[in-house]
Amino acid sequence: MTRGIKFNISTPVNAQFKSMLRSIENYDKWKSVELETGRSFRKCEVGAVKYKMTDLPHELRIVIGRELTSSTRNNREDAEDKQRREMVEGKLKVLAKKGKLKKQDRKYSDGEWKPYKDYKLKLLITNDFVKAPDRLILEYYKRGNAERKFDAMKNNFAWNLPPFSRMNENTVFMIMAAIANNVFRAMLTKFADKIKQLKKTFRLKEFIDVFIKAECEIIKNTYVFANTQIEFEKLME
Repeated sequence: MTRGIKFNISTPVNAQFKSMLRSIENYDKWKSVELETGRSFRKCEVGAVKYKMTDLPHELRIVIGRELTSSTRNNREDAEDKQRREMVEGKLKVLAKKGKLKKQDRKYSDGEWKPYKDYKLKLLITNDFVKAPDRLILEYYKRGNAERKFDAMKNNFAWNLPPFSRMNENTVFMIMAAIANNVFRAMLTKFADKIKQLKKTFRLKEFIDVFIKAECEIIKNTYVFANTQIEFEKLME
């Protein structure tokens, strides 16, 4: 903090943080927003409270996102709220049908909103006192998306095994790996539109197992595929 570096990280909804939770319960300047994240649309309220940890000299800021739990919402919502909720659920169904909605059961579940009394909460701790709470929450989710891209590069294109010990010497390798990833993603997106066994979310290994490992021979200028249910012929159309 003394260097002026801004941070924005998730903090747990923990009953042991009594003073923090009391501050949240007493907060009365909520702003209603609709947040669009990688896996959902959330009609929720956002706010921020100041917070000071016992062992730190500097005051911090807790950014809060909250939405009513399903049972509480059903008891409280009026016709207008119900219409908004149904609209949001409709958007989610469209995204899910297009395969653009990330699954809830993946390993990034620690980013979920946690139940606390009548609400589900998402808490961030930051030293940024300037940006609006909803903007900070969206920035947090965007950072998570960037981290998943790094994870893909490490596992798919060997960013975890650079050829040289110094980072500057690995520049060309990393750029070429990134280009290869872009080509792979573009190809997978195009192929998945024609072949139902392929998913746009496939990792490289999954793509190889499903699509590459197939027997093929050319008979009278015609590709004949064996031991596979994939309709490779559709790619020739």
